[in-house]
Amino acid sequence: MRALLIAFAASALAAAAFAAEVELAWDNGVPSYAANGPGIAGHTFANDFDVATLTATRLAVRKFRIYTADVWPNGRWDGMYLELYDFRGGVPGWQIWPRSGSYVFFKPSGTGWSWYDYSLDFPLPADRFLAAADPAAAWPHCDPLMVDTNPTPRRHSWSYYGGQWVSLEGPYGYSNLMLRVVVETEASYPAVAPASWGRIKGLYY
Repeated sequence: MRALLIAFAASALAAAAFAAEVELAWDNGVPSYAANGPGIAGHTFANDFDVATLTATRLAVRKFRIYTADVWPNGRWDGMYLELYDFRGGVPGWQIWPRSGSYVFFKPSGTGWSWYDYSLDFPLPADRFLAAADPAAAWPHCDPLMVDTNPTPRRHSWSYYGGQWVSLEGPYGYSNLMLRVVVETEASYPAVAPASWGRIKGLYY
């Protein structure tokens, strides 16, 4: 009986080790300007991500993580719309979430500058995808979508402008959108570091 319990415990620990959350990002964590501020072209802003190196039987987007605030520019939450797009071929494609082709409205709760999360559970149909946020209204009646302080564009941030997706061009070269996603892997840990920089957090069920 003792041997059986030890074997069961070892099996349970092994199973637990085969689940993980990976936070994917292209920003350095330090905000500089609002991507949706005056003078920057676009009304929808997005980052592309690549999870091809995450070896798993199931990959799912579990969270949008957005750096924003209610205290500026108008001192209140206005909310934003969230969606996911296909990114095969290196360009934004058709919308894959929400499946109805509509938008999900997200108004953060809390106050001050911080990372705010929207939770979901969307199994990814492909390795590459685009995570997008669309401010609910025009400046200044909107929540800020920030870019970081890295003056070198990573070339993974986009804006939708003039009927097409274009590379985000922020002020003074600051063009890395502070929009992240958390992806959950099931059945195996990533074999190598993800193509999109990220952090891996083990889950224990």
